[in-house]
Amino acid sequence: MAHHIAKVGTLLEPNKTIYYKGDQCWTDVYEDRKIYSTKASATKELHVVLPTIWGTRQKQYGGTVVSE
Repeated sequence: MAHHIAKVGTLLEPNKTIYYKGDQCWTDVYEDRKIYSTKASATKELHVVLPTIWGTRQKQYGGTVVSE
């Protein structure tokens, strides 16, 4: 089963659904969403490890993994 990442709301349009496109980018075009083969791979994409001057920290994007 395929999955994608979606979230509702932007600063300018709080009721708009947007989809994760990959490379830390979001889109409101459903067809441009990134599709994942497993829920685990989509969930992993929600978490990004960022370098800091104190080491690294994990950041989580807002969004929910959705089954298609």
